[in-house]
Amino acid sequence: MCPAAWSNTASQTPKANWWSKRCLKATEAAQRPSSTLTEMRKLTIFALISLLTACMEPQPIEEEPNPFSIVGTVELPGYGEDIWLDGNLAYVATGEAGLTVIDISDPTNPVVIGRWDGVPRLSQYYSRGIFKFQGDSVVYVADDDGGTLIIDVRDPSNPTYFGSLPWLHNVRDIEGFVLADTPFVVVSRYDEGVVAINCITSAQRGWANLLGYSNGIAIDTQRHLVLVANGQCGLMVVDYNNITNPTVRAQVDTRDRAVKVQIYDTLAFVADWSGGVVVVSVANPDSAYTIAQFDVPGVAKDVAFDGVHIFVAAGSHGLCIFDPSYGFENSELIAQLETENALSVKVRNDTAFVGTRGMFYIVAPTQ
Repeated sequence: MCPAAWSNTASQTPKANWWSKRCLKATEAAQRPSSTLTEMRKLTIFALISLLTACMEPQPIEEEPNPFSIVGTVELPGYGEDIWLDGNLAYVATGEAGLTVIDISDPTNPVVIGRWDGVPRLSQYYSRGIFKFQGDSVVYVADDDGGTLIIDVRDPSNPTYFGSLPWLHNVRDIEGFVLADTPFVVVSRYDEGVVAINCITSAQRGWANLLGYSNGIAIDTQRHLVLVANGQCGLMVVDYNNITNPTVRAQVDTRDRAVKVQIYDTLAFVADWSGGVVVVSVANPDSAYTIAQFDVPGVAKDVAFDGVHIFVAAGSHGLCIFDPSYGFENSELIAQLETENALSVKVRNDTAFVGTRGMFYIVAPTQ
């Protein structure tokens, strides 16, 4: 250590001055790191900064593959308002274009094989619903102001007009069931409820005049219960066990306006327009109740359930597919497919068939 007197006194000898300078240089050298050590520190700091920078850079996220894909399409001559599946054929109510028959034996290549558009075809005639008894050779078409039409499809490539049931206007949908070995169809009349018609005698048998506006219908064929999507009045449950005197067993309110309904076991799935999808238990028809409701993109125009997934025709938002594994209330949107303006959907096994404004789509699990 340098004596303080040597470094601070003004009367230093030359020898003392020389010693003071040498001590000062030694002190500075001791305080200054070597160049090698400095370079090592720089490299270490640079490596740390590079590592931190790499960690902060956004990494590409691998998207999970869509669990469902469009596998086949074919153009429709009109709007695909309703679909009925029968073996390798799909019968489509196509609005002003009447009835369209599609061969779906190859899902990747559906082909229109037949059409019926009626002669004459008035502007107020608009095919909205369709029904066919298993193994029968005719289909029944709910044709709005055209009434309930019967079309012979023994030759699917050449559907022909066979006749009509008693004329009714504002016919929106049609379903059927067999009671005491007699086939009946039930039609919804927009502002006048539902009516059952004997398919053999054409006699109108049972009329249920409902409040609200009757749209889509579904039938529990075992219990002869008709479920009616009844507009702002929600879901109506009508008992047709006494065919001449149907009775309303229950009404279940929904958030918006019920337009279509599908039954699966003792559950009714209601397409409730901007109210999304409403799931209703009809296990006890006298005390039907809502067990879940969930929103969908856009509006719910039609709905189908295959026991695993819920398929929703969501208008301009295409086909939306939900997974209800964690409960219907927590149904998760797992796929949304661009199918133009989706109007109707039917499902068989795990394959969905979608009618839109001018197109027919087949959607299946991604392979």
